[in-house]
Amino acid sequence: MYNLPGAGSFIVLGCICAVVGWGVIEFILWLLSFIHISIS
Repeated sequence: MYNLPGAGSFIVLGCICAVVGWGVIEFILWLLSFIHISIS
């Protein structure tokens, strides 16, 4: 896809994983708080 060296593609992959991981964590925290509000 992109003609990047090993280090460059590794950095891009790391950034993508960090963003996706952060989004998943934020979504889980939002879901837990939403459930907590609904129960109480």
